[in-house]
Amino acid sequence: MQTFLVFLVLGFGPGAIYALLAEGIVLIFRGSRVLNFAQGALAMMATYLYLKLVALGCPKLLALVAIVAFASLGGAFIYFKVMRPLRHAPMLGLVVATLGLVLALQAAATLIFGAQPQPAPPLLPHATVTFFGARVGEDRLLLLVIAVMVAAVLAVVYRRTRFGLITRAAAENEKGASLLGYSPDKIAAINWALGTGLAALAGILISPIVAISPDAYTLLVIPALAAALLGRFTSFWITAGAAVGIGVAQSLVADYVTYPGVSDALPFAVIIIAMAVTGKLIPSRHAVISRRPPVATQARFGPIAVLVLAAATILVLVGLNSTYTPAIAIGAAVAIIGLSVVVVTGYAGQLSLMQMGFAGFGSFMISKIGHSLGVPFPFSIILAALCVVPLGLLVGLPALRVRGINLAIVTLGAGVALNAMLFQNPSLSGGYTGLPVDPPALFGYPLGSVLHPTRFAILSVVVLALCLLGMRFLRASNAGRRMLAVRDNERAATAAGVNVAATKLAAFGVSAFLAGLGGALLSMQTEIVAFTQFDPIASIFIVAAVFIAGIGSPGGALFNGIVTTGGLLYVFVSTNVSGLDQYTALISGIAVIMVTIQQPDGVIPGVARELSGLVRRRGTGRPGSPAETTGGTEPAPARMGTSAQPIG
Repeated sequence: MQTFLVFLVLGFGPGAIYALLAEGIVLIFRGSRVLNFAQGALAMMATYLYLKLVALGCPKLLALVAIVAFASLGGAFIYFKVMRPLRHAPMLGLVVATLGLVLALQAAATLIFGAQPQPAPPLLPHATVTFFGARVGEDRLLLLVIAVMVAAVLAVVYRRTRFGLITRAAAENEKGASLLGYSPDKIAAINWALGTGLAALAGILISPIVAISPDAYTLLVIPALAAALLGRFTSFWITAGAAVGIGVAQSLVADYVTYPGVSDALPFAVIIIAMAVTGKLIPSRHAVISRRPPVATQARFGPIAVLVLAAATILVLVGLNSTYTPAIAIGAAVAIIGLSVVVVTGYAGQLSLMQMGFAGFGSFMISKIGHSLGVPFPFSIILAALCVVPLGLLVGLPALRVRGINLAIVTLGAGVALNAMLFQNPSLSGGYTGLPVDPPALFGYPLGSVLHPTRFAILSVVVLALCLLGMRFLRASNAGRRMLAVRDNERAATAAGVNVAATKLAAFGVSAFLAGLGGALLSMQTEIVAFTQFDPIASIFIVAAVFIAGIGSPGGALFNGIVTTGGLLYVFVSTNVSGLDQYTALISGIAVIMVTIQQPDGVIPGVARELSGLVRRRGTGRPGSPAETTGGTEPAPARMGTSAQPIG
């Protein structure tokens, strides 16, 4: 019993921090209707700055106040410079903008402070006290008191004061608040400032308990999101209680359950339970969605164009400098994973942040099927990709009940759970040595990357070309039109006879197959499964990179393959510009934010729109509406009524 009480109280500390982070998420969501995935990253950067001030001799309490105030100003700055220009952008653009913040902040922290965990000096009193007969640290109890007090103050302010009522009114109806004489921008900025200040406070308070590192702090957002979800992004009391409960449950599970990763996977279980119990749909299925989805470009490239491009790439490979040969192979595999993002998010409108988790599972299966069972290539890679499909369908099941930002939480939580229980489990993942993968061979002709890098690169290009052809036929098929209809308006799609549930699951299944195929191809190149490349942050990078070029276009996936670590652009920069490769992640994060603001549909649709307008102005193009050029900008009913073929 005493051990139980000790671990229960130990959970108060992380639980209180989750509560502060979650309350900040609720503040930002209530003030601007933006789900801030960067809450953990903001806490991480603020904590590093706090440690820097303390190291320079600043008193800890003064450093705490200064950093919290600075973070609050930073939150207001983020709103005015990033979120305010995106008020009328697609909802996906708002989410991707916060993901860009995650990438930029994490990369900046790694460059400035390093990636190794750093301890922090104690801030709160940490003497041992007796709690129901168990001796525990005083700081854990104080953290709980702070979290409860913050929840109480916020609950009173947002329920009883004029500011709280105005915040709710402005979030629901900006025009109505403006007519009453209130500035929605100022209200949103204040809430962003308060939410970011809470993130800074949470990060600093937990630093003596959990050593600070970019990855660990960034992923603190998962349990915080789970708690905010249980509070339905409105109730501070329920959010705080759920957060403390998650922290306590993780502490107890770590003591009583020996299987690795269960404690880290617990928030995902909480998220699933919350979905099942509350049934909260954000946005609701019948709601009028004011923000349109990103443009999905028409599939104008034909089989001949794909084959010509593949043949040209192969010819270049034959005479190419060997430095760039592996880069093309890596780029092709990552581009295939990018195609999985285009299918599930660009076509079907289901925001998935687990694509690298699917890729990692495909790598795991290629080792088991090809190496352990001895299944020869190409059957091994096909079977490995097919084995990922059930996992994709399982992750896609919540999409039948939730959508939008909630689904992003589910998939990110699922990615963290898979990473903790499989990829970081040495008994399954092989630990530091990884899992072996047999090199491919076709009819006895070796194609392995280690001995025959050009052959393997050609193989990767051929597989990518086949996937592009498949994407072309999917986009032009009834199945592709059903996905677009569901993405644009589920209620209208249902009225037109579309089976929404089957369409969503089909999108997740196809997406999982493509991601698993790309992951298996990646591991075939190195002939070993290194699970570190499939962590949840990598999924964020994949979505962000595809979004830059156009998440509704296969060109976005190809761009993802070019700019990925180890891809053509990365190798070119690292070869010709000394030291610039270490700034790739930082540049990517900043680029995501800038492109999201300037081109919320992505660069490719934006350029296509400009060129189409130029052609029409010169009178050389065929007449047509913007929707005929870009595809997917009209409401679903209008497009369904003008389709050449029926959807059903």
